[in-house]
Amino acid sequence: MGLFTDPSMMELLEGQRALLDDAFGAGAYDIASLPPGRHAAQVWSNLLEVRFGRERDGEITSLISLRNPPEGTCADAGTWLWAKFLGAEVQPNDRDQSGMVIAASEDQLRAEIQVIGRLIKETFANPQKLRDAAFYVDGYTRAYNDYCSGRWDPT
Repeated sequence: MGLFTDPSMMELLEGQRALLDDAFGAGAYDIASLPPGRHAAQVWSNLLEVRFGRERDGEITSLISLRNPPEGTCADAGTWLWAKFLGAEVQPNDRDQSGMVIAASEDQLRAEIQVIGRLIKETFANPQKLRDAAFYVDGYTRAYNDYCSGRWDPT
């Protein structure tokens, strides 16, 4: 399947209702397609929003945003970064010689939702862990941005 023949992100998410129910709780979330087309959708609950997208190379990505982040934090980050707080490493997808992701979109999405479910249960459900994770993500993001901008001085 190619980028334009794969099911839309909304269709892929609808096909993962059982996993979404397990992660967010049955009936505790909504799904919507995001403009400008078929390659992005959002799942949200009272706790967080997750934006899923399919990149040109076929990779499924997700970005988690807390709905009410602790004061002083900017808690928007890729699922891979939130997973680092748990000590988990999200493995990169295998690619073919041209750089396209080999794994099926359904498999990639399933893996993302499983990580998100673990985050919800092990981190976001506990106010103290949620706060700690938000500060971890915020600090990581600020340090990375400072490093990329040249403001970071390791001495």
